[in-house]
Amino acid sequence: MAATVGVILEALIKDINTLFATIKGLGILLYAPAFIYMFPTLPQWIARIFPTHYMISPIVTVTQRGEGWANIQGDVLILVLLDLLLVAAIAVITRRARRRPTLLPGIVS
Repeated sequence: MAATVGVILEALIKDINTLFATIKGLGILLYAPAFIYMFPTLPQWIARIFPTHYMISPIVTVTQRGEGWANIQGDVLILVLLDLLLVAAIAVITRRARRRPTLLPGIVS
């Protein structure tokens, strides 16, 4: 998932300052599910809003609760579907980026 998001950002963002600002802003997607797990009094359904929940939840379920495949297969399936959607987005975005002329003179794409 991180690699696909990186490729999408690379195709959409043209300068390094905007890239760093975007990455910093997207950090909430990484940390929000972990914060919700740290505070069990918060409603746990909130974590399902964030895509990284589907990476963290199976790990927590297996390592801390000792549960098996039957308990994590739903989250793993959602994670695989999210990854497939990101790969499809990469295909669309890179196809459009190839049609766009390059900003650097003398480089043929």
